[in-house]
Amino acid sequence: MGSYRDSHFSLENSNQLLSSQTNDSLVSGSTFSVRRENQNRDTRRVDERSSVRSVNNQYNSASNSATMSNTYTHSTMVTDPPKLDYSKITTWQSILYKLLSAICCLCFLNILMFLALLKTFYDTYIDKKHVYQKREISAYPKANNKKIPRKTELSYYVELLGYKLLKYIIITEDGFALTLQRLVHSDGVPGNSSEGRGRPILLVHGLLQSSGSFITSGEKSLAVQLFKKGYDVWLGNNRCGFEPQNVFMSANDPQMWKWDIREMAKYDLPLMIDEIIKATGFQKISLCCHSQGTTQTFIALSKQYNIKIDKKVDKFIALAPAVFGGPLLHEKLFIRFINSLPPSLYNIFFGINSFMPILMTMRTVFCRLPFFGLMSYSMFNFLFDWNDFLWDKSIRDIHFLFSPVYVSSQHMKWWLSKDGFVDSGLILSDTETWFGEDIPDIMLVIGGTDRLVDGRKIAQHVSKLEPCIHDFQCLVIPEYAHLDVLWADDVQERIGNPMLDFLSR
Repeated sequence: MGSYRDSHFSLENSNQLLSSQTNDSLVSGSTFSVRRENQNRDTRRVDERSSVRSVNNQYNSASNSATMSNTYTHSTMVTDPPKLDYSKITTWQSILYKLLSAICCLCFLNILMFLALLKTFYDTYIDKKHVYQKREISAYPKANNKKIPRKTELSYYVELLGYKLLKYIIITEDGFALTLQRLVHSDGVPGNSSEGRGRPILLVHGLLQSSGSFITSGEKSLAVQLFKKGYDVWLGNNRCGFEPQNVFMSANDPQMWKWDIREMAKYDLPLMIDEIIKATGFQKISLCCHSQGTTQTFIALSKQYNIKIDKKVDKFIALAPAVFGGPLLHEKLFIRFINSLPPSLYNIFFGINSFMPILMTMRTVFCRLPFFGLMSYSMFNFLFDWNDFLWDKSIRDIHFLFSPVYVSSQHMKWWLSKDGFVDSGLILSDTETWFGEDIPDIMLVIGGTDRLVDGRKIAQHVSKLEPCIHDFQCLVIPEYAHLDVLWADDVQERIGNPMLDFLSR
């Protein structure tokens, strides 16, 4: 199909290409690009960076939270599913929901974990699918080949690489405390070189994950690669994370958990972008997002939701983009089970506050123990058909130290229940134009074996209905699955290098 550099097609040709090719016919790293040279983009940069202002005092006053002047308008083309009226729930009802949910979730998790470990045992020792290749490149060379300890502080692993992680607490308009992190040199200086020129880029994680997903691969991670090339790397964390905090409500209040992906797109992402712009002095930043992070970005960029971050973003890289669900969502028994629950039974089973908080309890108690990584991997492998065949086995346990995180039960209902992501009913209409004239350049990175989401449908939509995108590129890696776009051992060569070329254009 041609190399990365010379694979340029017209809008019509790219659509024909997508509709005619299958996974088997795609070569490693195959790409297509769409350029519209007759459009000019405002890419003016301000090289002076303002000093970073502490925002911790925002905890004391909601008035210090970032102002969002954009009017949020929900799409009228879709209908929201009925929601529980949290204001009418009494304290005793809330306690009862928690008790019933804890019992149901514990039984549910025990069944899933038994089946997951059984599958891992079969794959490893009977079918012998797990084949690892010894890698010469070390993720943490300064560890002197010693066994790396399990710690729950991401800063420990960053410092093991010779860098530091600055931490900022920012408050959303609806009161949630977000943790924004900045990768800097040991002397506190952000990334800066003639190539990256200190341009800010924000990395946003996927569902049930945190900012650690972008950097736990150490020297082999995308975050470190970007940093070494001179980019000012910021790691974003969405609401709740490991320590749910809200300046208006308590974590025990069901009202605090009344949100889903749309609130994350409306409040969390714009606030992180605004804070980075204020801290760096740049007028625009770049975005690199994985899975759920791509969903909230597509929503925030779309005309249908009118959040209007498009003028603040110059490049958007979508890893395993999640706008359309893949076939796995209709095949997995546990998803079909959740999808079959009526709203009232779902609330009893999974609660009305955080989704399965027992997961967080298990992480707190067991995360430092050797078997925690195996249990986490086995569960995800069983639920979503991900495997670690392309990962560095020696750091697999470190990847799972920074997941899962707290999310609302309502949010997981959106992902896994009727009228949500499973049916693609609440994201974006495939028959309408999504973006306006200020849409940034977009690069899609699609795993050829990713059956959780369908990135090719996005590429087909863009090629048909999005004439405003100046520079569009789609990179398909046939053997990559949903998490390989972050943790594959060769991710810097397969994704990082094309990504750097895209960012430099």
